[in-house]
Amino acid sequence: MHLWGAVVKEPIAWFLNFLYVHLQTLPPVATIGAYGVAIVILTIIIRALLSPLTYFQLTTQRKTMVEQRKLAPQVSELRKKFKKDPQKLNTEMMQLYREHGVNPLGGLVGCLPLIVQIPILTALYYVFQDFAHSAHKAAPFLFVPNLNDTANQHLMIASLHIPSPEFLVFPLLAAITTYVQSKMLQQPTPPNPTDQEQQTQ
Repeated sequence: MHLWGAVVKEPIAWFLNFLYVHLQTLPPVATIGAYGVAIVILTIIIRALLSPLTYFQLTTQRKTMVEQRKLAPQVSELRKKFKKDPQKLNTEMMQLYREHGVNPLGGLVGCLPLIVQIPILTALYYVFQDFAHSAHKAAPFLFVPNLNDTANQHLMIASLHIPSPEFLVFPLLAAITTYVQSKMLQQPTPPNPTDQEQQTQ
């Protein structure tokens, strides 16, 4: 844990604090909220650094999909032929993939870059937690009075635990952009989809 913190968390914490301190000196940024702007800049930089991994993930998944589409008729035949013998079916399918140089785990290989993002996202969580606990003054950003507060600290109707509207805007934006991004990356369903493509859809 100490090594993980030194390698991932501490550099991110230092850079976020560096951005925050220097952005505070710019009056327009200070008006918007220096801490929020620092988080936006940090996020853009991290996304840019991870973009080669994201590109690798997308290209690998699409390549695997194309390869599996080519073999879809043979796979369908094998499924019909060995419907009552799953072990033989697996053996024959592996043989088919081997003959055509297709890696059946290619889709999983494309997901490996996601694993790299996990320690970075975890580190960001702890960086924000540490900053919130050590902050001696509010960190406003746009319409949010303090980014260091949690939504539960600003309940609109306390008995129903509904956060104030300003604390709902960013989570809703995150959900919408994630949905739009997933739709943009999703391949259109072909006229004759394979079993795997139907399952994905």
